[in-house]
Amino acid sequence: MPKQLQDRWPHLLAIMLLLLSLGPTPVPRMIVARYYVAQTASEHSQYAKALAAYEDILLFCPLLTSLHVSAAQNALAAGKPEKALEHLEAANSHNPADHSLACLRANTLLAQGNLQGAKQIWQEAKTECPGTLSNLRNLAQIHFRNGQQQDAQDAWSTLVDFNPLDPEGQLQLGMLTATQSPEQALAHLRLADDLYPEGSPIARDLIQTIEDSRVTNQPAFTLAQVGQAFTRYEEWQFSKWAFRKALDLESTYIEALAYLGLVLDLSGEDGLETLNAAASAAPNELLPHLFLAMHWLSHNQPEQALHALEKAANLAPDDPTVAALLGDAYADLGDYQSARSAYLRATELSPQEPKFWLILANYSLDHKIEIETLGLPAARNAVALDPIDPASKDALGYAYYLLGNFPLAERILHQSIELDPQRAITQYHLGLLRLAQDDFPGAYSAFQTAIHLDPDGLAGTLSARTLAHLEP
Repeated sequence: MPKQLQDRWPHLLAIMLLLLSLGPTPVPRMIVARYYVAQTASEHSQYAKALAAYEDILLFCPLLTSLHVSAAQNALAAGKPEKALEHLEAANSHNPADHSLACLRANTLLAQGNLQGAKQIWQEAKTECPGTLSNLRNLAQIHFRNGQQQDAQDAWSTLVDFNPLDPEGQLQLGMLTATQSPEQALAHLRLADDLYPEGSPIARDLIQTIEDSRVTNQPAFTLAQVGQAFTRYEEWQFSKWAFRKALDLESTYIEALAYLGLVLDLSGEDGLETLNAAASAAPNELLPHLFLAMHWLSHNQPEQALHALEKAANLAPDDPTVAALLGDAYADLGDYQSARSAYLRATELSPQEPKFWLILANYSLDHKIEIETLGLPAARNAVALDPIDPASKDALGYAYYLLGNFPLAERILHQSIELDPQRAITQYHLGLLRLAQDDFPGAYSAFQTAIHLDPDGLAGTLSARTLAHLEP
C-alpha cells in the first residue's frame, strides 16, 4: 500500500464505520464493498482496478472528497497521469489549503514529462518528495530511449541538483554534455569517476580524450574524438550525437561523416546514404571506402564490398585492415585461395598485431581448411601475442578439438571460459568437445549455457540446432 494511503487509513476507516452506522440501505453497503475492493486491489498492485472502485464510490457519494487523493495515487501508479491530475484538481478544489498534495502533483506532472512544472512545485514546496529521484531517473531514461537529447539532459541535471553525489546522474549528465560541449562535461565526469567505488572506465576515457584533443583548439575535432570514445564502449546514441554536433560545426568533416555512417550501421540503422555521401565528397579518403565495405559485408553483399575494397586497396596498398577485409569478401564469394592470400597478407603487414592472426585462424577453423598447417599456427601466434584474450584461447582450443587432441582442447577452452564466462561461442565449442568425449550431460549443460548467453546469435542458434538433433 502506498505510504500516503497508509497515512490516511485511520481517516478512511472512520468514514467506513460511519457509513456502516447509517443503516441497512443498499448504497452504503455498496460503498463499503467497493472500498474493500479498492483497498485489496491497491495492496496487490492492481491499481487500475482500485482506481475504478474509487471512482464508483465517488460517483455515488461525491461528498467523500478525500477519496480523490486515493484515486489520484492509484491512477498515477496505473500509468494514467491525466486521470490522476483530474482527481488532484477535484481534491484541491475542495481543500485548497492542503499542501500535502504537492509531491503527488509534482510526480504526476513528471510522469507526463512536464519537468518544468514539477520543478516549480518542488521549489515552492521547499521539500524533498518521496520517489523524486527514481521518477527523475525513469524520465531521463525514457527521453534517452526516445532520442530526446535535451530533455534527457534536463532530467539528469535536475536529478543531480537534488543529489549531487549520485554517481549515475553525474556520469549520464557528463556523457550527454560531452556530446555538445566536451569541456563543460569534465567536472561531471571527474565527479562520477570519484563517486563510483571502483571508478568509471568510460568517464576516465572521456576525460583523457577531451583533455588530449582540446589542445588543438578545434571543437569539431574534439567532438569527433568523443564520438569515437563512445563507439569503443558501444554507446551508439552518444556517438551519433557527438558526430552530428561535430558536423554541425564543420559540415565538410569527412571523417566525422564516415564514422556517423558506421555508427548508424552498428546501431541497427542504415548508414549507407551517409557513407555514400562521405565517399562521394572525398573519393581519395580511405575511411569512407573501408566503412562502405563493412556495410556491404554486413548486408551479405560481398560483390559490392569488393568494389569498395579495391578502391581502398589503391589508396592504401599496405594497410592490413584493407587486406583482412578483402579476405572476408573473397571468403564470402567462395574464392578461398584469394581469401587465404589476403589474410596472410594482413599478418605479414602487421605481424605483431594478434587480431590479424586470430582472423586468419578463424578463417581456417570456420571453413575447416588447413587446420594443422594454417589454423593452429595462427591461433598459437594470436595467443602468444595476447595470452589473456579469450577469443584467441577459444580459437586455439577449438583447433585442438578439430585435430582430435581432446585433453589439450579441454584445458585451453576452460582457460578461455575463465577469462570470459559470458563468451557463448566458447560454450558451444565446449559442448562439441563434450559430445566427442561421450559426456552428454556436460554437452547439454554447455549448449544450454550458450543458448542462454546468445539466444538469437550464432552460438545460441548452433547450440539449439545441435540439441534438437540430440534429444530424440
